[in-house]
Amino acid sequence: MLPELNSILFDSSGYYAGHSVFFPISQSCYNKIRDKSIKEEDLSELDFIDYNREDNPVFYAYDVSADCNGNLFYIIGAIMKFFRDLKNKKYLYASYTSRDDTYDLNKQIGVTMVWEDKVKQEKLKSKAPPRLYEGNFEKFLNE
Repeated sequence: MLPELNSILFDSSGYYAGHSVFFPISQSCYNKIRDKSIKEEDLSELDFIDYNREDNPVFYAYDVSADCNGNLFYIIGAIMKFFRDLKNKKYLYASYTSRDDTYDLNKQIGVTMVWEDKVKQEKLKSKAPPRLYEGNFEKFLNE
């Protein structure tokens, strides 16, 4: 599913260099994540949709990672190109993250924080609380 968004990047020596994993899900499925009635690890293939057949598809960023900023830039570039070229602009991008450096980045690309989990932050002893973000990139891509 979504080969434009789901990829694994290897360096010239053949070693892992990064990846991106997105799930196309329905708005009703996303609402369950949003209201915390399910967790992202509860998603299954039964929750995935054909985004071309949905009026308001949700692209759930399950994981995006890279071994260095250059490779991350390459992966993010492919993601932004997908959304720039997407015909249906009524999509929703959603992401659950616990990285401390994503707060400013998400703000810059035009998505907003829905909630954060301070209890889980304490439990994980992490720098930042896990947060759910949502929005779309239209304003960012048009600037």
